[in-house]
Amino acid sequence: MTHLNILLLYRLFENVHFFGGRSQLAGNPWERFRQCVASIDFAKRDDVVPGILQVDWDLVIVDEAHKCSARTQGDDLRRTGRYKLVEALSRNCERILLLTATPHQGDVDQFHNFLRLLEPEQFISNRLNPEMLKMADSPWFLRRIKEELKDFEGRKLFKKRFAITVPFELSPPELSLYKEVTTYINKFLGKAQGGKQAAVALARTVLQRRLASSLNAIFSSIKRRRQRFADLLNELDGLSPEDQHARLMNLGKPIDIEKDSDDCEEEELEDLAIDTIVAEKLDQLRDELDELSRLVRLTEQTIQTGTEMKLNKLRECLNKAEFADLKGGEGKLLLFTEHRDTLEYLKKHLTDWGYTTCEIHGGMNPIARKIAQKDFQLNRQICLATEAAGEGINLQFCQLMINYDLPWNPNRLEQRMGRIHRIGQKRDVYIFNFLAANTVEGRVLDKLFTKLEEIRGAMGDRVFDVIGQLLQLNDIRFEDMVREATYARANEEDVLEQIERIDPERLEELEEKTGVALATSHVDLSQIRRTQSQDYRSEEQRLMPRYIEEFFKRSCDFLGINLEVRADGLWRVPYLKEEFRSNNLDSVRRLGTAEKHYPKLSFYKEQLANPTHQDAELLSPGHPLFAAISERLDIELDESICTGSALFVDADADESYRIYFFEVQVAGQQRSGKDTVLKASLSAVMEKASAELTLIFPDALHDLAPTEPLLEMMLQPPSPQEQERVEKWIKVKIQVPMVQQEQQQRQRELQIRQDYLDKAMGAAIKDAQTTQMKLAAKVAGGDETYRVARDSAQKKVKDLQERYKNKRGELDYLKIVSFGRVTYLGSALVHPAPIAVAQMPGMKNDPEVEAFAMTWVMDHERQRGWEPEDVSKNHDGSGFDIRSVGPIHPQTEISPVRRIEVKGRAQGNQEVSLTSNEWRKAQQLGDSYWLYMVWGCKTSEPQLLKIQNPAKVLVGDAKEIRQVTRYLVPAEALQRNALTGVEVGE
Repeated sequence: MTHLNILLLYRLFENVHFFGGRSQLAGNPWERFRQCVASIDFAKRDDVVPGILQVDWDLVIVDEAHKCSARTQGDDLRRTGRYKLVEALSRNCERILLLTATPHQGDVDQFHNFLRLLEPEQFISNRLNPEMLKMADSPWFLRRIKEELKDFEGRKLFKKRFAITVPFELSPPELSLYKEVTTYINKFLGKAQGGKQAAVALARTVLQRRLASSLNAIFSSIKRRRQRFADLLNELDGLSPEDQHARLMNLGKPIDIEKDSDDCEEEELEDLAIDTIVAEKLDQLRDELDELSRLVRLTEQTIQTGTEMKLNKLRECLNKAEFADLKGGEGKLLLFTEHRDTLEYLKKHLTDWGYTTCEIHGGMNPIARKIAQKDFQLNRQICLATEAAGEGINLQFCQLMINYDLPWNPNRLEQRMGRIHRIGQKRDVYIFNFLAANTVEGRVLDKLFTKLEEIRGAMGDRVFDVIGQLLQLNDIRFEDMVREATYARANEEDVLEQIERIDPERLEELEEKTGVALATSHVDLSQIRRTQSQDYRSEEQRLMPRYIEEFFKRSCDFLGINLEVRADGLWRVPYLKEEFRSNNLDSVRRLGTAEKHYPKLSFYKEQLANPTHQDAELLSPGHPLFAAISERLDIELDESICTGSALFVDADADESYRIYFFEVQVAGQQRSGKDTVLKASLSAVMEKASAELTLIFPDALHDLAPTEPLLEMMLQPPSPQEQERVEKWIKVKIQVPMVQQEQQQRQRELQIRQDYLDKAMGAAIKDAQTTQMKLAAKVAGGDETYRVARDSAQKKVKDLQERYKNKRGELDYLKIVSFGRVTYLGSALVHPAPIAVAQMPGMKNDPEVEAFAMTWVMDHERQRGWEPEDVSKNHDGSGFDIRSVGPIHPQTEISPVRRIEVKGRAQGNQEVSLTSNEWRKAQQLGDSYWLYMVWGCKTSEPQLLKIQNPAKVLVGDAKEIRQVTRYLVPAEALQRNALTGVEVGE
């Protein structure tokens, strides 16, 4: 198994090692683990970067990548620390994936610098090639707009979302407190200068937002701030005036200027609101302490009135028609607040009102958040959440959201909506935005929502996804504007006027200018279904849960694991031994440690869709339990597989044969020059008694029955000479075509990259040469003041030419494709079925009769106006013989498809048998799977019988013959369940 070194920056990732602010490991911790996660602001630190860059990363993923920004000023590129980190990683890693919903951030220059993180030479010019952006399979970027995504049936993947403003007015005591606290903020946390400027601005924002959140939140803040000032005053009283001044000037923690308020943790913001001090003298500190004491008393008096209008509006809102399901126990509500104090306050009241609640906040680690998410899904009506739930939490089972506190960063609104408005959501989504209409920020936010609703008429729901970009393009830094608006009424009027002037056409102009508008933005899977049979194959060839279930059950039995079936039909593992949880297992290092017990397991996604089974875990490849058991099984069987042979029975075989299994690889090079496996394939070869070799599909064993060898049978593995003969055959028949195909694919990619590199670098070199010649002409004309500029331009031309040459050479790694390893994995001996079984009615197929039946059915489908394709000749384990595609439906524009298993019998009224693979494939494909029986193939009047979804229809009639894993269906059952009447087109 190939193990990749993967680094994920910014967001939390389950079951990998997370690097926080400190580590007790000796040496370089980044080299100890193959998958690492860190916030980008931690990773960019000067003491962290060297360790990260020492690792040969196979893949680097950067979430919210637009935050890695750089701006061009003249000939200089002003890079942020985030940009420098990703730029260095891009040069050193094999693959980099930049994820962002807002690539251009409203700035053309910033967009081009962002693209240079992918390929500096490819995107050296600010003039992007339109053809590059239009490419459907661009090697550089992929763009999708979620409102334009459709499923296989042509339906939009995302449900509708409705944003509803819920205004309320503060009571006279509340409004009086609001004005008093706002006056305090403006007076004592005014516009600071120097090193404290960023901290003061953030502190102002936090206090103002806590004031808007709840009485509980602002009371906690000013009370803690008063205590902080009182403690500080006691500390300063014993110092000299000079020392007092120095102490006041050095108070506070340094702020990372690259961080926005939404990048900071909740506790970090709260500490800022408490600790940030502008006072430079003791008297100023005393004055502020007196004012804080007065505000604490005023807040206590306001609380004691027992009325909080915002809370009353919440109770009123919960009685709206949209919340009927919530009261009935079926609906779910996600309620956002920005502050823990408000969360606890709301939790108490909601519980008193009879609602069940859970919570997700910044004080919880990722595991605790995941537990809370599951608790919300299964047991609770309402989840109370701070911004910690705004990212990385999937709550598509919830359709209601209340923004009790509105963020001042509009991008946060979209991130919050994205928790419930996502793929998998079955219902329309309703978002309720609370705002105080008689406050400054309330009026500003109300104006913004009114304007967005107006723009929505032209842009549709996409307006919610581009709020931040729209504001930035219209020169609106919303958080700063709201803060400014609280200073004076005149500022507020200016802000409202700026919002009114928001022009949505600026976004369209920018996307045209940057070329983003040219990039493919939609995925219509129904269009794929209409035009490509490959889509059908992806549905047909997916790994069937029934095979996974059978494999897991047998593995548990072999390894001594107690796997119990529950009364509801699902499974449980009461106890998992330590050997399956050991840190020595590679699966544990890759996917995490399995639990000690699993009370509820399922192999079928359909079962988890049942509300009663939402607490079950889906068991499949990639699950820690499945991976640990698979690895232990490999260890136990590794030697016996390579040194022996398994024994199977084939009901259709007339003679014994052997199946060889090999892994076939195609080798190549990575950009770094390191050897790598480009492609690997599991190949199966059948060897008959005549020594004739035939390529068969690797899942051929699914149609065979395992059996125990008799005492007289010696299951000898193939000799080294036999293995070598088959290996040579595989190299010619399988590996050579694989290598040729890979060469063609990489040559195409090389050509694309070289073509666009030539155009981009050619234009840049030409521009530099033009500049150099103009400056040289001035110097030649006697103007020596241009000599330095000419020399600098000359050097730039040489540097560009050298970069171009090096990049062309660097792309040569794509030319290297070679023959990799061909590894023998094991073999199986296959014998005909015992005579007693082979002679059972319906068990044996007559090739001549089967061929007649196939021709008959193909003709029948064509007569119906359908297009049948014989897939039986592919020998690919499809589990049926014909894929027949019907005419496009005029309303859905989708072509119906039938997967037809054909059974032919010489005479009428005869039994048929289905292989294990055919039966399971029928279970998987459901109504699109048909059994066509042609009786009387050797008579003058053949008869066609059709059964749709035979695994369901015949489940009570089919008899399993375990010796050959076949399902025998009596003729009477076939006649009774066959489709009656004439179908359309017949």
